[in-house]
Amino acid sequence: VLMNLFNEIKELSYSVSCAGSKEWLFTAYGAKARGGPQGYIAYSNQIDTVAFLQKVAAYTQLEKDFNIKYGIISDCSLSAAPIAIVCENGFPKFEY
Repeated sequence: VLMNLFNEIKELSYSVSCAGSKEWLFTAYGAKARGGPQGYIAYSNQIDTVAFLQKVAAYTQLEKDFNIKYGIISDCSLSAAPIAIVCENGFPKFEY
């Protein structure tokens, strides 16, 4: 279930070619067992952003539940948040 949902999220994220970075935003996704997000994903403001962010929130909650249920452990490192998005070859790329 988690992988299928994340694949849907990635498909939505890459469904629009990155031509102008001003049309792109990013959000945290997932949940590390010791807290914090797994990472960040870019998305275009040209997609249904409400539906996209709902999928991301559902994925994050499912991963939290999975971690608790199965006693998953992780490192304590936090994923650095991007400071900007640039477009490269039609794809969004994070700048840190």
